[in-house]
Amino acid sequence: MKKNQRPKVLHIITGLKIGGAETALSNVVMKSKGIDHVVISLGHLDYYGKKLKKLGFIVIALELKPSLFFLNKLIRLHKIIKFYSPDIVHTWLPFADFIGGLVAKFSGVKKIYWSIVNDYMPANSNFRNILAIRLLAFLSKYIPHKIISCSEIGANNHILAGYKRTAITFIPLGVCTNTYKPDKELGLKVRKRLNLNNKDFLIGMIARFHPNKDYNNLLKSLSILKDKSIKFKCLLVGRGISSKNKFLWKLIKTLGLSENLILLEESTNIYELINSLDIYVSSSIKEGFPNILIQTMSCAIPCISTNAGDSKNIIGNAGWVVKVKSPEELSKAIISSMNDDLLSKGQLARERVEEFFGLDLMINRYENIYI
Repeated sequence: MKKNQRPKVLHIITGLKIGGAETALSNVVMKSKGIDHVVISLGHLDYYGKKLKKLGFIVIALELKPSLFFLNKLIRLHKIIKFYSPDIVHTWLPFADFIGGLVAKFSGVKKIYWSIVNDYMPANSNFRNILAIRLLAFLSKYIPHKIISCSEIGANNHILAGYKRTAITFIPLGVCTNTYKPDKELGLKVRKRLNLNNKDFLIGMIARFHPNKDYNNLLKSLSILKDKSIKFKCLLVGRGISSKNKFLWKLIKTLGLSENLILLEESTNIYELINSLDIYVSSSIKEGFPNILIQTMSCAIPCISTNAGDSKNIIGNAGWVVKVKSPEELSKAIISSMNDDLLSKGQLARERVEEFFGLDLMINRYENIYI
């Protein structure tokens, strides 16, 4: 890069649906100053791709998938990299680290940055994932100039798996506290839409239906509340969360929770839904840096989480943390929250986000690492 020239960063990501890595990438592209960005999705444009294009950013969707045209897509990726001649290629998510990293290296890019977004625990990983991490650990010694991890625990576990220690930099995710802020009036409007009254104790969880999110744990903890004749409602939101999900619906019916639950498919108005809650619950087995926790805490809604990924470090003394796979502990924490001063706890949660997890802080760290 020539002196006084704006650095150009070309991002490569697996896809641009709603998710933690996708949100982080879009925030970096939209908010960073003095940097030119190009975004390549190996999949489709999806939610964030369309959003970024609408704002005038360069976004290209390769729609890469196993087929006779796979090699042609890789050649196209190589040509795109050569055409834009970026100072840095920054890849997001393991598949993009592998494909994007190799093609960028072949294209002669000097600075290649990888990302660690999720935690890695062999005990909770399938054979395919273990093999992929071992391959990436080997390549981490030759391809990336830096590896940016949003999760402190995730970084440590990837180092244990063989990732190059000296390449790893920790940058936690951040949230815009001006967007994610307490709004009681908005929350009441959402409750009205959901046919809930103001006195209903509303628990919420916003996560796609995936084994790592352990909906089984959450639902069993809620059934314990119901067995104790504790009144509550629970809002579940995410990809695959509907009565059409036969496995989920069968579990709900078996536990007798159909009257207590409200199911919503993936939504883009997360801020509104969060403000309708009394308490947020994360029941995951495995996490990296769960972005939803800082979004919720920024809205002054206290959180209960299993001790997965960086959850404990995020929540601190502003909520409750319980061990994974324990419906009994999770139910006790929910009951404890019902008897606590949630207003004060929520204010403490927001103050913690403002101090440690503001979006401006995250963007400044990325600007420094790019420039």
